[in-house]
Amino acid sequence: MPEPQKKEKPPLMVPNDLGPQFSRIPKPDPTKGQTIGKTPWDELQAAKPHMFDAESKYHGPGKFDPSTHEWFTFAYKGQTDAKLDRSCYMVTEKLLGDLRSNAPHITVLDIDNRQLIDIEMLKIFEALETNTTVVELKLAHNDADESAVELAELLKTNRTITKVDISSNDLHDKAIRAWGAMLAVNATLEELNFANNFCRDDVKAIAAGLAVNKTLTKLNLNVSQIDDAGALQLKEALASNTTLRGAQQRPHARTHAPAAPVAPRCSPHAP
Repeated sequence: MPEPQKKEKPPLMVPNDLGPQFSRIPKPDPTKGQTIGKTPWDELQAAKPHMFDAESKYHGPGKFDPSTHEWFTFAYKGQTDAKLDRSCYMVTEKLLGDLRSNAPHITVLDIDNRQLIDIEMLKIFEALETNTTVVELKLAHNDADESAVELAELLKTNRTITKVDISSNDLHDKAIRAWGAMLAVNATLEELNFANNFCRDDVKAIAAGLAVNKTLTKLNLNVSQIDDAGALQLKEALASNTTLRGAQQRPHARTHAPAAPVAPRCSPHAP
Protein backbone atom coordinates (compact mmCIF):
# COMPACT_ATOMS: atom_id res chain seq x y z
CA MET A 1 0.00 0.00 0.00
CA PRO A 2 1.57 3.35 -1.04
CA GLU A 3 2.36 5.81 1.71
CA PRO A 4 0.00 8.80 1.86
CA GLN A 5 1.54 11.98 0.54
CA LYS A 6 2.08 14.71 3.08
CA LYS A 7 0.36 17.97 2.29
CA GLU A 8 2.72 20.92 2.47
CA LYS A 9 1.67 23.63 4.91
CA PRO A 10 1.64 27.20 3.61
CA PRO A 11 4.32 29.36 5.17
CA LEU A 12 3.40 31.61 8.07
CA MET A 13 2.26 34.99 6.82
CA VAL A 14 4.36 37.85 8.16
CA PRO A 15 3.96 41.38 6.69
CA ASN A 16 7.05 42.42 4.76
CA ASP A 17 7.43 45.79 6.42
CA LEU A 18 6.82 44.70 10.01
CA GLY A 19 7.81 41.11 10.50
CA PRO A 20 11.12 39.70 11.73
CA GLN A 21 13.65 38.57 9.17
CA PHE A 22 13.53 34.89 10.08
CA SER A 23 15.79 32.99 7.69
CA ARG A 24 13.51 29.94 7.74
CA ILE A 25 10.41 31.86 6.70
CA PRO A 26 10.24 32.89 3.02
CA LYS A 27 8.97 36.28 1.97
CA PRO A 28 5.14 36.12 1.99
CA ASP A 29 2.88 36.45 -1.01
CA PRO A 30 -0.76 37.11 0.01
CA THR A 31 -1.97 36.35 -3.51
CA LYS A 32 -0.96 32.72 -3.05
CA GLY A 33 -3.10 32.10 0.02
CA GLN A 34 -0.36 32.40 2.62
CA THR A 35 -1.68 32.73 6.13
CA ILE A 36 -1.44 34.16 9.62
CA GLY A 37 -1.77 30.99 11.63
CA LYS A 38 -4.58 29.10 9.88
CA THR A 39 -6.36 32.16 8.52
CA PRO A 40 -5.69 33.22 4.89
CA TRP A 41 -4.53 36.82 4.68
CA ASP A 42 -7.42 38.00 2.51
CA GLU A 43 -9.97 36.32 4.77
CA LEU A 44 -8.46 37.98 7.85
CA GLN A 45 -8.69 41.39 6.22
CA ALA A 46 -12.31 40.76 5.21
CA ALA A 47 -13.30 39.51 8.68
CA LYS A 48 -11.32 42.04 10.74
CA PRO A 49 -10.81 45.20 8.64
CA HIS A 50 -9.98 47.19 11.79
CA MET A 51 -6.63 45.37 11.88
CA PHE A 52 -5.64 47.05 8.60
CA ASP A 53 -5.00 50.67 7.71
CA ALA A 54 -6.35 52.63 4.75
CA GLU A 55 -3.62 51.19 2.52
CA SER A 56 -4.49 47.59 3.50
CA LYS A 57 -1.33 47.29 5.57
CA TYR A 58 -1.61 45.11 8.68
CA HIS A 59 -1.79 47.38 11.72
CA GLY A 60 -1.85 44.78 14.51
CA PRO A 61 -4.36 43.05 16.80
CA GLY A 62 -7.09 44.93 18.61
CA LYS A 63 -9.75 47.40 17.58
CA PHE A 64 -8.66 51.03 17.71
CA ASP A 65 -9.73 54.40 16.39
CA PRO A 66 -8.33 54.57 12.83
CA SER A 67 -7.08 58.08 13.55
CA THR A 68 -4.52 56.55 15.95
CA HIS A 69 -3.09 54.04 13.45
CA GLU A 70 -0.35 56.42 12.38
CA TRP A 71 0.86 56.63 15.98
CA PHE A 72 1.97 52.99 16.15
CA THR A 73 3.53 50.11 14.27
CA PHE A 74 3.27 46.46 15.27
CA ALA A 75 6.49 44.54 15.81
CA TYR A 76 6.93 40.81 16.28
CA LYS A 77 8.86 38.93 18.91
CA GLY A 78 12.41 38.39 17.72
CA GLN A 79 12.46 41.35 15.35
CA THR A 80 16.14 42.18 15.03
CA ASP A 81 16.02 45.98 15.02
CA ALA A 82 13.60 46.17 17.96
CA LYS A 83 15.23 43.40 20.06
CA LEU A 84 11.83 42.45 21.47
CA ASP A 85 11.13 39.51 23.74
CA ARG A 86 7.44 39.64 22.83
CA SER A 87 5.20 40.96 20.07
CA CYS A 88 3.90 44.45 20.80
CA TYR A 89 3.07 47.87 19.45
CA MET A 90 5.80 50.48 19.06
CA VAL A 91 5.41 54.26 19.07
CA THR A 92 6.05 56.18 15.84
CA GLU A 93 7.81 59.50 15.49
CA LYS A 94 4.50 60.95 14.25
CA LEU A 95 2.93 60.74 17.71
CA LEU A 96 6.06 61.94 19.50
CA GLY A 97 6.44 64.87 17.13
CA ASP A 98 2.80 65.89 17.54
CA LEU A 99 3.15 65.85 21.32
CA ARG A 100 6.35 67.87 21.31
CA SER A 101 4.88 70.46 18.95
CA ASN A 102 1.61 70.83 20.88
CA ALA A 103 -0.55 69.59 18.02
CA PRO A 104 -3.96 71.16 18.75
CA HIS A 105 -5.94 68.05 17.71
CA ILE A 106 -4.49 65.96 20.55
CA THR A 107 -6.24 67.07 23.72
CA VAL A 108 -7.07 63.50 24.81
CA LEU A 109 -4.15 61.09 24.40
CA ASP A 110 -5.80 57.68 24.03
CA ILE A 111 -3.35 54.76 24.04
CA ASP A 112 -5.56 52.34 25.99
CA ASN A 113 -5.03 48.61 25.45
CA ARG A 114 -1.91 48.91 23.29
CA GLN A 115 0.14 46.71 25.67
CA LEU A 116 3.06 49.12 25.30
CA ILE A 117 6.20 48.16 27.19
CA ASP A 118 8.13 50.54 29.46
CA ILE A 119 10.56 51.81 26.85
CA GLU A 120 7.72 52.83 24.54
CA MET A 121 5.74 54.47 27.33
CA LEU A 122 8.85 56.40 28.38
CA LYS A 123 9.13 57.90 24.88
CA ILE A 124 5.60 59.23 25.20
CA PHE A 125 6.13 60.64 28.69
CA GLU A 126 9.32 62.41 27.62
CA ALA A 127 7.46 63.96 24.67
CA LEU A 128 4.80 65.22 27.09
CA GLU A 129 7.31 67.18 29.16
CA THR A 130 6.84 70.36 27.12
CA ASN A 131 3.26 69.69 25.99
CA THR A 132 0.53 72.16 26.98
CA THR A 133 -2.43 70.93 24.88
CA VAL A 134 -3.14 67.46 26.31
CA VAL A 135 -5.68 67.57 29.15
CA GLU A 136 -6.46 63.86 29.52
CA LEU A 137 -4.32 60.69 29.47
CA LYS A 138 -5.97 57.33 28.71
CA LEU A 139 -3.17 54.85 29.45
CA ALA A 140 -5.05 51.75 30.67
CA HIS A 141 -3.80 48.23 29.96
CA ASN A 142 -0.18 48.94 29.15
CA ASP A 143 3.04 48.05 31.01
CA ALA A 144 4.45 51.17 32.65
CA ASP A 145 5.85 50.00 35.99
CA GLU A 146 9.17 51.82 35.59
CA SER A 147 8.17 54.61 33.22
CA ALA A 148 5.25 55.61 35.46
CA VAL A 149 7.83 57.05 37.86
CA GLU A 150 8.82 59.55 35.15
CA LEU A 151 5.17 60.41 34.49
CA ALA A 152 4.65 61.08 38.18
CA GLU A 153 7.59 63.51 38.14
CA LEU A 154 6.11 65.27 35.12
CA LEU A 155 2.71 65.61 36.78
CA LYS A 156 4.23 67.32 39.82
CA THR A 157 4.55 70.52 37.78
CA ASN A 158 2.15 69.97 34.87
CA ARG A 159 -0.62 72.58 34.71
CA THR A 160 -2.85 71.19 31.94
CA ILE A 161 -3.57 67.49 32.55
CA THR A 162 -6.70 67.12 34.68
CA LYS A 163 -7.63 63.47 34.11
CA VAL A 164 -5.48 60.30 34.07
CA ASP A 165 -6.41 56.63 33.68
CA ILE A 166 -3.36 54.47 34.40
CA SER A 167 -5.28 51.39 35.52
CA SER A 168 -3.93 47.90 34.79
CA ASN A 169 -0.33 48.98 34.17
CA ASP A 170 1.45 46.53 36.48
CA LEU A 171 2.59 49.31 38.82
CA HIS A 172 4.50 48.20 41.92
CA ASP A 173 6.23 49.71 44.98
CA LYS A 174 8.49 52.37 43.44
CA ALA A 175 5.81 53.62 41.07
CA ILE A 176 3.15 53.62 43.80
CA ARG A 177 5.36 55.72 46.08
CA ALA A 178 6.15 58.12 43.22
CA TRP A 179 2.46 58.69 42.56
CA GLY A 180 1.81 59.28 46.25
CA ALA A 181 4.51 61.95 46.26
CA MET A 182 3.00 63.47 43.12
CA LEU A 183 -0.47 63.71 44.71
CA ALA A 184 1.03 65.66 47.60
CA VAL A 185 2.13 68.53 45.32
CA ASN A 186 0.06 68.35 42.13
CA ALA A 187 -2.35 71.26 41.81
CA THR A 188 -4.16 70.33 38.58
CA LEU A 189 -5.25 66.68 38.52
CA GLU A 190 -8.97 66.18 39.19
CA GLU A 191 -9.62 62.54 38.28
CA LEU A 192 -7.35 59.51 38.69
CA ASN A 193 -8.09 55.87 37.83
CA PHE A 194 -5.40 53.83 39.58
CA ALA A 195 -7.27 50.50 39.65
CA ASN A 196 -5.74 47.06 39.11
CA ASN A 197 -2.23 47.94 40.18
CA PHE A 198 -0.17 46.58 43.08
CA CYS A 199 -0.54 49.18 45.84
CA ARG A 200 -0.20 46.71 48.76
CA ASP A 201 1.65 48.24 51.74
CA ASP A 202 2.75 51.24 49.66
CA VAL A 203 -0.81 52.54 49.67
CA LYS A 204 0.36 54.56 52.68
CA ALA A 205 2.15 56.83 50.19
CA ILE A 206 -1.10 57.34 48.31
CA ALA A 207 -2.86 58.07 51.61
CA ALA A 208 -0.22 60.61 52.60
CA GLY A 209 -0.60 62.38 49.26
CA LEU A 210 -4.39 62.42 49.50
CA ALA A 211 -4.27 63.92 52.97
CA VAL A 212 -2.80 67.17 51.59
CA ASN A 213 -4.08 67.13 48.01
CA LYS A 214 -6.39 70.05 47.18
CA THR A 215 -7.63 69.31 43.64
CA LEU A 216 -8.50 65.61 43.18
CA THR A 217 -12.26 64.98 43.09
CA LYS A 218 -12.43 61.36 41.86
CA LEU A 219 -10.17 58.37 42.65
CA ASN A 220 -10.44 54.67 41.73
CA LEU A 221 -8.30 52.17 43.67
CA ASN A 222 -10.36 49.04 42.95
CA VAL A 223 -8.56 45.69 42.99
CA SER A 224 -5.21 47.13 44.07
CA GLN A 225 -4.33 44.52 46.74
CA ILE A 226 -5.12 46.90 49.59
CA ASP A 227 -5.72 45.15 52.92
CA ASP A 228 -7.67 46.37 55.95
CA ALA A 229 -4.74 48.34 57.36
CA GLY A 230 -4.28 50.13 54.06
CA ALA A 231 -8.00 50.89 53.81
CA LEU A 232 -7.89 52.44 57.29
CA GLN A 233 -4.95 54.62 56.23
CA LEU A 234 -7.01 55.84 53.29
CA LYS A 235 -9.98 56.52 55.56
CA GLU A 236 -7.83 58.65 57.84
CA ALA A 237 -6.44 60.56 54.86
CA LEU A 238 -9.92 61.25 53.52
CA ALA A 239 -10.95 62.71 56.86
CA SER A 240 -8.66 65.67 56.19
CA ASN A 241 -9.26 65.88 52.42
CA THR A 242 -11.90 68.48 51.49
CA THR A 243 -12.08 68.02 47.71
CA LEU A 244 -12.40 64.29 47.00
CA ARG A 245 -16.07 63.58 46.26
CA GLY A 246 -15.83 60.00 45.02
CA ALA A 247 -13.32 57.32 46.01
CA GLN A 248 -13.61 53.64 45.13
CA GLN A 249 -11.67 50.82 46.77
CA ARG A 250 -12.74 47.20 46.88
CA PRO A 251 -10.87 44.72 49.11
CA HIS A 252 -8.62 42.26 47.37
CA ALA A 253 -9.43 38.55 47.58
CA ARG A 254 -6.74 37.99 50.22
CA THR A 255 -8.50 40.34 52.65
CA HIS A 256 -10.57 38.31 55.12
CA ALA A 257 -12.45 41.11 56.84
CA PRO A 258 -14.42 43.89 55.12
CA ALA A 259 -12.28 46.87 54.24
CA ALA A 260 -12.99 50.18 55.88
CA PRO A 261 -15.54 52.14 53.85
CA VAL A 262 -13.95 54.83 51.71
CA ALA A 263 -16.39 55.13 48.82
CA PRO A 264 -18.27 57.11 47.98
CA ARG A 265 -17.93 60.17 50.14
CA CYS A 266 -18.88 63.79 49.77
CA SER A 267 -16.91 66.86 50.57
CA PRO A 268 -18.27 68.95 53.42
CA HIS A 269 -18.48 71.73 50.84
CA ALA A 270 -20.49 69.68 48.33
CA PRO A 271 -23.93 71.08 47.49
